[in-house]
Formats: sequence, structure tokens, C-alpha cells
Amino acid sequence: MEMKHVISTGLTRVIALLASLALAITGVYIALHAVGLLPGATLAWNGINTGIELSALQPGERARWVLFGALTSAAGVLAAWISLPRVRHARRVFALRDALETPGVSSRVTISERSVQAMVIHAARAEEGVRDIRCDARLTRKGWQIRCDLSVWYGTAIPTLLPHLEDAISRTLTHHTGIAICDLAIDTHYEAIDAA
Repeated sequence: MEMKHVISTGLTRVIALLASLALAITGVYIALHAVGLLPGATLAWNGINTGIELSALQPGERARWVLFGALTSAAGVLAAWISLPRVRHARRVFALRDALETPGVSSRVTISERSVQAMVIHAARAEEGVRDIRCDARLTRKGWQIRCDLSVWYGTAIPTLLPHLEDAISRTLTHHTGIAICDLAIDTHYEAIDAA
């Protein structure tokens, strides 16, 4: 059922995008034809030929057609923008369990990247000496790949902190997602101290 939904959503977006682009191109054509930059069109149907020559109209009527063409084109561009997936704002999710991987189960369990980042940040900030942490997460067949940028307070013993931090992050992700970490990279730096 999930696959059908994904296909129908994708097909609907493609059709909407194509219709939107056709509307935008039609609007541009109408506006350019009304100002005389493009030739007219002839529509033929069942032996009836209809010639459209907007550039031969009076200036006031042509101005209305230019406005109509511009609005039609703008509507097409807006519809195309709406039909496209929002790549920058798209929520990145990881499949923790997929129906295809578990026979007899008809559900799919996902977790957002922001949730994984929040778990890592929460686990790290519980450790003494951690000032701030940022991380990126990837889920591979082997497990989580986590890349962290760790900021510690000056005076913190990094060799002592890192094993505790690695263990805390690993336990947290394994507990909450059921998937272990296969690769954890932590770039550590001391926070700059203002000279007094």
C-alpha cells in the first residue's frame, strides 16, 4: 500500500508540474504575441480554422492580453513551484524498520534526522565538560554513521571525556532506535577563552 501511495504522489507531482509549465509557457506566448514579438497561431478543428492575431487588436485590448498572458504565466510558475518538493525544507528520515525487511509486518517505522541529532546532543550534553555539539547522521546497512563537532570547556581532559561520550552516544542511539553505531567520528576543540 505504501509503494502505491509513493507512486501516485510522484505521478501527481509530475502531472501537476507539466501542466504548470504548459500554463506558464502559454502565458508567455500570449503576452509576447500581443506585443507583436511572436507570430499568431492557427487552430484547426473539424475543418474549422481559427486564426488568432492579437497583435492586430487596438492598443487597449492588446494591453489587456499582455496582462492576461503575464498573469497566466505567473500562475503557471507559482503552480510549478508549489508542485515541486521542497528540497531545502524536506525532512530527512531514516527507515528503522521497513515492511519489505520484516515478513508478516505491514508497517514502516521511520525517524527524522533531527530526532537522531537531538538524541546525540542530549547524550553529549549530559557529560561533564561538553559545551556544545553539532552532528550529522547517516543510516547504512551496517548501522549509524555519526559525525560530531564537539566544543568542550577549557581545562576538560579530552582523552578522559571521549570514551564516556562515545559510550553515552552509542547507548542512547542503540536504546532508542534499536540500531548500533558502526562509525562515530568526533572532531573536538576547546572553546576560545576571552582574555581578561
